[in-house]
Amino acid sequence: MKEEYLLQKTIEQQSLTVNFIITFIVSVAGIIVYFITDIQALLLDGFFSLISFLSAIIGIYISRISHKKTIRYPHGLHFLEPLYAIFKSILIILLLILAFINASETALHYFIAGEGDPLIIGPILPYTLFVVLLCLALSFYNHYQNKKINFLSTILKAETKGSLIDGLQSLGAGLAFCLLYIVDINGPFGFLHYTADFFITSISVICLLPEPAKMLHGAFIELSQGLTTDQEITDPIDDLILQHFHVVLPYINYQIIKIGMALRVKIYVEDHDKQLLSSVLALHPDFLEALQQLYPHAKAAIIYL
Repeated sequence: MKEEYLLQKTIEQQSLTVNFIITFIVSVAGIIVYFITDIQALLLDGFFSLISFLSAIIGIYISRISHKKTIRYPHGLHFLEPLYAIFKSILIILLLILAFINASETALHYFIAGEGDPLIIGPILPYTLFVVLLCLALSFYNHYQNKKINFLSTILKAETKGSLIDGLQSLGAGLAFCLLYIVDINGPFGFLHYTADFFITSISVICLLPEPAKMLHGAFIELSQGLTTDQEITDPIDDLILQHFHVVLPYINYQIIKIGMALRVKIYVEDHDKQLLSSVLALHPDFLEALQQLYPHAKAAIIYL
């Protein structure tokens, strides 16, 4: 089982290395195009990718050490994985809010003073195609790699959502800005050449904010050792419980707790019947073996109430 667990860690680390390379390319492209166009939505896009790039470095380090046990943490450092997801989701939320504030200031100045510079949209179309393809491909790759290890990696789950948000934000901003090619600057919608940045950034923030908020909520539950609600984790375990404990199922309850790649199943025997307890204990080894085929580092405990 140790070999399988190390294989899972290898898959996770390889995926994070790919994230490191791709997000570096995307962040550099976004920042360069921002300096050409001075469009806040592209600054959001570039720095979003920059956060993904920096977090990939941290993620690789955490992935390498989270399984190690110390005197202070005898069960390992798995808590670092949801902690990583918490910090990343907070950074994403703060970045979205900051981009909204900056874009609002520009639009407010135009509407009040009637002054502003029209947006330069020259390189946006090729940039959008380039970034969207890379980000969506990276999100699919992260999801595929996490699926290989039965969606056990909190870090890869965070990277999957991060890449998806980055790609969708770039797609929405790019398509909207490209519409300015057909909007007459002297026509009734000419104000969009000065304020489109605000409207696009606002729509992006409203649409994308729920994803990092959900990620923050899930990671906090994981860090605080709450019961996991991720169906990609719970459904296979529910099936195993039903398969191995169906005879005694009316007399037991169980809980699934996941912290990073460490997973525990607690099975509670609620009837004070010694024969029942003996039956549950007899079923435990086969269940644990099947569980560790899916999650090599998983543990299962029988608790007699």
